[in-house]
Amino acid sequence: MASSVDEMLKSTDGILASGESREQRARKLADAIRNFGGYTWVGVYDVTWELVSILAWSGPGAPANPTFPITKGITGSAVALKASVIVGPVALATTGPRVFARPFKGATMTDHF
Repeated sequence: MASSVDEMLKSTDGILASGESREQRARKLADAIRNFGGYTWVGVYDVTWELVSILAWSGPGAPANPTFPITKGITGSAVALKASVIVGPVALATTGPRVFARPFKGATMTDHF
C-alpha cells in the first residue's frame, strides 16, 4: 500500500507542477484521486473566505450546487471544525442540514481541510 500511496503522491506532484491551466490541473487531480481511491465522484473546489466553488470534478455529473456560501453544508462544517467530515452513504442523507441534491446509490462524501 505504501508504494501505491507514494506513486499517487508523485503523480499529484507532477499534475500540480505541470504548466497546464488551473482548471486542467484540477480535472487531472480529480481523475487521479478518483482512480486511486476507487471513488464514484471526486470534486476539487476553490475555497475563499465567503464562497466554495467547483473547479473540476471526476464522475457522473456536475455538482448540483457549483458555488455556495462557506457556511453551508458539509464543507461549511469541515471549515468550521477545521477537520475532515466523513459522511456515510449519501443516499441516506435526505433530511436535515446535510441534504444532498442528487444522491446516488453507494455514494459517500468526505471533505478535507
